[in-house]
Amino acid sequence: MVDCAALEMLCTGNRTEGSNPSRSADEPSPSRVAVRVVYAPHLPVPVMRTLLLGFGLLVAAGCGPTEPSVYPVSGTVKLGGGQSPAGCVVEFSSQAEATKGLNARGEVGTDGAFTLKTVINGKEKAGAVAGPHKVVVVPPAASSTPGAPVPPAIPTRYLEYAKSGLTAEVKPDGANAVELKLDAK
Repeated sequence: MVDCAALEMLCTGNRTEGSNPSRSADEPSPSRVAVRVVYAPHLPVPVMRTLLLGFGLLVAAGCGPTEPSVYPVSGTVKLGGGQSPAGCVVEFSSQAEATKGLNARGEVGTDGAFTLKTVINGKEKAGAVAGPHKVVVVPPAASSTPGAPVPPAIPTRYLEYAKSGLTAEVKPDGANAVELKLDAK
């Protein structure tokens, strides 16, 4: 229970019976200062609300989630018979709980090589997040231009994460070299 007379004395500085005679009336007591700082009766309510809102925004801005780290990943893709699926896109989908669904992609070159890149908060970063990934290989869109090269025939099972059977583990240390061998059927 709060002693209202003592609280009034602390807030207003008025001395009543039982106050500490060894302290002068002009000398603030530590508890009096603490009550004034917490209570802050001299600030209008809109100013206090603005200050609290500003403080809350500062705290929230400093406590946001951090971007996940990415690690270099490169590799090769070969179709049955050693053919390179040039122009296709290799896509890794993270299965780690913290980054589930974050994808990394890389276009396959004429030699079958690819290097992954991940887009995080609108910025493209070289590599993929650490952890297990499901993998798909997607052919490029067919061109309507006469004489354009025909995209390689990728079996439909490699177009879906649930059916491809392709997986990879990205490690935060060491080289992440992935070799993908696709059956022709």
